[in-house]
Amino acid sequence: MTPFKALYERDPPSLLRFTDEISAVEEVNQQLMARNNILYELKANLSHAQAQMKVYADAKPREVVVDCRTLLNGSKEVLIKWKDLLDFENTWESYEIIDAQFPHFHLEDKVKLVWGGGGYC
Repeated sequence: MTPFKALYERDPPSLLRFTDEISAVEEVNQQLMARNNILYELKANLSHAQAQMKVYADAKPREVVVDCRTLLNGSKEVLIKWKDLLDFENTWESYEIIDAQFPHFHLEDKVKLVWGGGGYC
């Protein structure tokens, strides 16, 4: 799941690239080529920033304590508590979102099978 989809609950719009098809208006061609160059540069900068963030995150891993609860309406939530942080930093997150984003994450000694499909909480 992408961050865009997690935030907006839909896939991001497609950004169409300018192709070799030349418009009859030269100004349009120049603007579309400039737009392509900006998109390429943006993608490169975002990839570089993402790589830097990964290096930083991998260098300082944090332990996380997780707990689960079932609400009265039947939905499940997961408590995310970062070790060595204050209690007000804890958050209850939707189990479905956490399970979709981290499908291989197991809750160590708190793992129990909820339904036959393989979900854990």
